[in-house]
Amino acid sequence: MDLALDFGTPEHGWLDVTLRLGDAVWTDNVSDVPCDSLGDLARALVGLASGGGEQRVAWSLEPAWATWVLRPEADALVVTVLDGDRTLWSRRCPREAVLRVCLQGLDRLGADPAWARTDADRTVWSWPLPADSLARLWARIA
Repeated sequence: MDLALDFGTPEHGWLDVTLRLGDAVWTDNVSDVPCDSLGDLARALVGLASGGGEQRVAWSLEPAWATWVLRPEADALVVTVLDGDRTLWSRRCPREAVLRVCLQGLDRLGADPAWARTDADRTVWSWPLPADSLARLWARIA
């Protein structure tokens, strides 16, 4: 199954995000307010890798919302993408593969030079990259 999580370069509080699970694709330009979606995604992945239950990640589309629901099921994850309250699609994928693909996507995002900008006038995202959560997740799935 083709699995991928790709991010564009954060710019002025907006970030292109594309999630591909087989034939299902979600792509949108998400906002950094009012929620810390990248931090929530990293914490959700840590929770899943630790044996936790269902996790949700909200993505602000200003004014709309999208939500990823990650529900463990045996050695799989059922990933459901909601547009507001409407289900766009749902796919069952191998848990380890989804965790690894998401972690790799977040790592690639963290390597983007935009995260090195510290001048307040050049801030591209309102939240720090969740480096601690990513390190914990790598330790769990390594």
